[in-house]
Amino acid sequence: MKVNPTKVVIPMEDQELIFEDLKEVFSSGRLTLGGFTQRFENELKELLASQYVSAVSSGSSALEIACLSLELKSKEVIIPSNTFIATPISFKRNGAIVRYADCDPHFGCITLDEIKRLHNSNTRAVVVVHIGGIIVPEILSIRDYCKKNNLLLIEDAAHAIGASLKDIQAGTFGDIGTFSLYPTKVITSGEGGIVVTKHKNLHSEFEIYRDQGKLDFSNNLHVRFGSNWRMSELHAILGYFQLKRLSNFIDARNKVALTYKSEICNERIKFVSPVEEGSTNWYKVFFILEEGIDRESFKSKLKDRGVLCGGEVYKVPCHRQPITKIDSIEFPGTESFTNRHICLPVSADMSEAEVQHVCDAINSVLKMA
Repeated sequence: MKVNPTKVVIPMEDQELIFEDLKEVFSSGRLTLGGFTQRFENELKELLASQYVSAVSSGSSALEIACLSLELKSKEVIIPSNTFIATPISFKRNGAIVRYADCDPHFGCITLDEIKRLHNSNTRAVVVVHIGGIIVPEILSIRDYCKKNNLLLIEDAAHAIGASLKDIQAGTFGDIGTFSLYPTKVITSGEGGIVVTKHKNLHSEFEIYRDQGKLDFSNNLHVRFGSNWRMSELHAILGYFQLKRLSNFIDARNKVALTYKSEICNERIKFVSPVEEGSTNWYKVFFILEEGIDRESFKSKLKDRGVLCGGEVYKVPCHRQPITKIDSIEFPGTESFTNRHICLPVSADMSEAEVQHVCDAINSVLKMA
């Protein structure tokens, strides 16, 4: 049996409804910023407790819009060293000064102590990243620290739609939250992203920046250095029907995760799970290997048994990426996490046989490790 890392799930009954909406779009000729995008955004507002929501072309464009709307050019921004390259690049490209933070070796995310250590008179904003769909454990303390010290808080919730802590949804703790709807995510619009805020004035900026900096859709007055960051009506239709499935998808992924955690019992690994009063969407189900176990060898042995593990989050952290490399500073927590975690196969339609096959394969390899 071969088990792939993940799978895009678009139920057949949804496909039929999607095709009907696509026909309406094709007939109308309104292919962008129309009623279907508004419908999708309104549905997102329900999930995100009436936050102001703008659907955009990608998670990366959502981050760029956040940087521009908060006027972070020439300002210092603290960003975790363990994140996808789009996080720092979106800020660097728009003139912000990025300072990398070391990360927790178990959760792979930024910590309050590290923010305090890096915070200085030049710091203007903090970016937190909810790795694998698990809310940063200290997010409430980080939020309070940012408020107390007049720091802007941005959530890169690319992985985390539907995750929460104390019934607060990912993306709604800070000043701005961003999400990705790339095909590997829990829900997808094909290509797409979301940028959200509780501040009306920032939402107005989102709407301007995503549409080439135009004052509004009906004229050609350009008042910001924006770009083509719109979400098309076609993508919004898929996103809407995927969003309707979000709770079901999370339930299915949760069942997979619970089986893994109950069937794979070994003191040489530690599963990464939400803290108390937190819930995850299980974008990734991952564990930390005991020091001394070679991850690449471990994954190779799983592959020999038909189990293909997903890409890490992340294998090469930002401070070691060629374009953003830093040799003068050490990041021991980040290095520990990035070198030792493994992401297991997970999707919303994994069969019980597939899940059991993964469990058996991992237990077998662990006995040999």
